[in-house]
Amino acid sequence: MAEHRGTVTERDREHFRRWGELKRQSHEEARLANLARTAEERLIHSLAVGLMSKDLDRWGRKSDIPLARYERAKELGLAVR
Repeated sequence: MAEHRGTVTERDREHFRRWGELKRQSHEEARLANLARTAEERLIHSLAVGLMSKDLDRWGRKSDIPLARYERAKELGLAVR
């Protein structure tokens, strides 16, 4: 009997179970790598990711500049240099 378009097969389910497990493993590896960093390294990494994801035309506004957050974190003793 031919499968109907849109029908989910057991093969499809198994494919997505495997894909989901691989994603879970990769997320766990990333989580452990993040936890292995010092607080300062995590902050710097977070700021770098933030810089990469910002729209360049928004950098003129003071609130979008993460350096101020980093300086505040240093004042609070959360980042040591």
